[in-house]
Amino acid sequence: MNKLYMAWLCGAVVLASATADAQTNVRVRGTITAFDGQVLSVQSRDGKDLKLQLAENATVAAAKAITLSDLKSPPTA
Repeated sequence: MNKLYMAWLCGAVVLASATADAQTNVRVRGTITAFDGQVLSVQSRDGKDLKLQLAENATVAAAKAITLSDLKSPPTA
């Protein structure tokens, strides 16, 4: 019985770690060099060329430098 419990526990740990890896967010900082379907090519800050396979529900955020004068007041109703 003890061996069966240990085998079940090991299987649960392996399954939990595989599930956790599938849901890990990855943050990459660099310059987008190309986009082809679901593959995003990025040159990272340290000069590496990366090809990222994106999920269908992937979120991409980009930063853009602006000045304070670029901000506009919201329209009033």
